[in-house]
Amino acid sequence: MTQKKLSNIAIHTITNRPWTTEQCIDEYSKAGIGGITFWRYSFEDRDPKKVGDQARESGLNVVSVARGGFFAAESKEDRKKAIDDNKRAIDETHSVGAPSLVLVCGSNKHQSLNTSRNQIQDGIAECLDHAKDAAVILAIEPLHPMYASERSAVNSMAQANAICENLENHPNVGIALDVYHTWWDGFIMDFDLLDQLVEISNVNSIKWSHEDIQLFKEGLERYSGKVSMIDNSGNHILSNIYGATGFITHLSSFWPEYPRLIWDSMIEKNYDKTKKLLSGFKSDWMKWVGKVVQETGGEGPFIKVAMELVGLKAGPPRPPSKTPSKNLINELDGILNKHNVPRYK
Repeated sequence: MTQKKLSNIAIHTITNRPWTTEQCIDEYSKAGIGGITFWRYSFEDRDPKKVGDQARESGLNVVSVARGGFFAAESKEDRKKAIDDNKRAIDETHSVGAPSLVLVCGSNKHQSLNTSRNQIQDGIAECLDHAKDAAVILAIEPLHPMYASERSAVNSMAQANAICENLENHPNVGIALDVYHTWWDGFIMDFDLLDQLVEISNVNSIKWSHEDIQLFKEGLERYSGKVSMIDNSGNHILSNIYGATGFITHLSSFWPEYPRLIWDSMIEKNYDKTKKLLSGFKSDWMKWVGKVVQETGGEGPFIKVAMELVGLKAGPPRPPSKTPSKNLINELDGILNKHNVPRYK
């Protein structure tokens, strides 16, 4: 990816946890990244204004703060606490100099989704005057329905738009659109739409996969000259041949050197070496992952178990996903030992 393209990208500080706030600013700036989004933990024991000033002095645009929200609660007292916390988040967003606060709106599995949605709307309404005074936009982020029980009762663009309309399209409320959460929401990501998206200056890459191998190749050939095509199919060699400039991998979370070896071998067009690398740890890893997904859903369980085993604090997966069984954890520990995966403890 060119330096010009990198300047259009903003990275979220939680992407590089456990880096400190200062490390994120320094490393993003050195890499030529154009913007930064701060997770609120970035302000712990720090003055948000000074953090924002440091980012701007390093050439970074402060794009937003995450996250506010979590308005839904059974008790009036808990809803009041959430509103107070969101007002503090608005103050932090103003101090750091970001234009928007992203809202992960919250939900509560002990009440109906409609009840939670009404509480979300009421909570945002309670914060609007504060947001207006601080010149901060409250950006509602619709999340995929699998998060509806605890993370967010706002699960579609229609629901987010309805809240905005019910709040009379107040200038300090809007929507943070994450297409990764809304891909299912009534539109088809076909080549006609992609043709339009790649012409937008801030669209830098496409995470690419297709069940039809011919359309998979066609997409790579069609767009690799315009944006960075990132393989999400697992067809590393084929995608590289047809123009992909990267691939999605869970493995960087706990053994970043290994996918780097895979990538370097493909840059060298040494596909025999690539095949050998893929037939090693990744083959055993994918077989193990296949067993895990029979027990639980989501990607968190197997990534977090691997991180914990190598000595990186990751914690448990979010419900409804659950930690794999002890037998599966022991099996992965044996696979890590077999392939001499580095440990951090």
